Amino acid sequence: MKGKRKNYNTTLRTDLIRSLKILAAETDSRVNDLLEEAIEDLILKYRRSQFSSSIDAPKQDEPVDK
Repeated sequence: MKGKRKNYNTTLRTDLIRSLKILAAETDSRVNDLLEEAIEDLILKYRRSQFSSSIDAPKQDEPVDK
């Protein structure tokens, strides 16, 4: 997703940084693009799991079958 950008600094394990740099070189991609893709995938993963959990859970007004 292209749009407004903002700097965000964090620390990562050195092995992850090394693997990320190698992957970027192998795929001719920018490290930042790979990080954004991974973060987007992570957000989708957790949103899906929250959605599926809410489907399985009874609604507050709905009686629970026993």
